[in-house]
Amino acid sequence: MRTARHSVIRQSAIQSSINLPTAISRASLLVLCCAATLPACHSKTEQVPSTASDEWVRTYSLEKTDEITIVNRAGPIEIQGGEGAAAEVRVERIVHAGNHKTASDLLSKIEIIEEVKPGHIDVRTKGIEGILVGVSYETKYHVTVPSWANVRAQNTNGDLSVIKIAGRSIVGVTNGKLIAKELGGSVEARITNGQATVDVAEFGKDPVFVRGTNGSVWTLNMTAANGSLSSGWRTTGSPDGVSPWTGGTSVGAGR
Repeated sequence: MRTARHSVIRQSAIQSSINLPTAISRASLLVLCCAATLPACHSKTEQVPSTASDEWVRTYSLEKTDEITIVNRAGPIEIQGGEGAAAEVRVERIVHAGNHKTASDLLSKIEIIEEVKPGHIDVRTKGIEGILVGVSYETKYHVTVPSWANVRAQNTNGDLSVIKIAGRSIVGVTNGKLIAKELGGSVEARITNGQATVDVAEFGKDPVFVRGTNGSVWTLNMTAANGSLSSGWRTTGSPDGVSPWTGGTSVGAGR
């Protein structure tokens, strides 16, 4: 029995010595494979910045006396006058986060509030409630309305453009740029911490009011409906057209 046991042990030792180079080769191969796949393995767990987006779309019928209000708090607003008797509001909701799952999960939490009642439609961004760390979001408004519509829009931390509106326009921007062109009705425009360009295509009886505060610069161009100001009336929110007022300034006009 001792001899048999000794024989088994010896055979195992010999077998181990024979397989040792093979084992080392296999181990080396395994290390090389792990080293080759390490970046790929690492990339799966790494926090890669990601963006998720979707669209919120609504269509509303408007009467001649109706007013539509758009309010945003992070991102641009574009309002364009067109044909027909309906308003379309298309909102791009966008979330930037550290990974795709977080961005996708938070996307539906960007709340767009709409209120529809006789004579008035109100659409505004409520946003995401709570404190966000490593996350940002924006909402981009693309609005088409009948050219005769009455429009009210307010934007904070974003630009606002209002083009080809013949109805009443009441617009305001804080921390952004205001561009209002080819307006044909009464205009009330306010700009804070930004720049504004307001072009009134047909200046008649309706009042036009522009006010810039807290270092804002604005430009107002108006042409009379009867052609008496065919060259346009240009006034700026600063004496030299470049340097902003230190306080607020305004211009009012009408017949």
